[in-house]
Amino acid sequence: MLKALVVKWNRDRGLLDSYDPSLELRMLSEEAREFYMAETLAHMLAERADFEFVLYGTQAKFGSQKISSHIDMPMYTSTYTDIIDWAEAVAEDMDRCLESALGPMCHETRGLIRIALDIVIQCNNLKGKNKSEGKIIKIESPPDPVALIQEQLDRLGF
Repeated sequence: MLKALVVKWNRDRGLLDSYDPSLELRMLSEEAREFYMAETLAHMLAERADFEFVLYGTQAKFGSQKISSHIDMPMYTSTYTDIIDWAEAVAEDMDRCLESALGPMCHETRGLIRIALDIVIQCNNLKGKNKSEGKIIKIESPPDPVALIQEQLDRLGF
């Protein structure tokens, strides 16, 4: 269901109309860097969720492209495959980092990522629909997903 919400978010903002591999890779690598720079569990979860949000969008944008000929397929698929392979390796490493941070509670990693992704989707829904250079422009006072995730962690006893 969360992936469907991310696809809807991209569709509602007209982002499925074009697939720019360079932009997608820039956005994914930005989220990866922010994850590795995060100093708290809540911040790590927020950035891991942001990474997944962007990755789901990348997959939807690629999948929604009109490809006029099978001759064009290698050009489209090789770059996409490289991005996805890289993103999956990074996501796996992020998950290992989260498991390490959670210690004996490491079995909760996927559930916490889902909670964080739900919060990130809710926050992103408040951003609006204005674009600049292929990215949605943030509103002036966006909600802080890190604080919202920390509230959930506290509620759950982490």
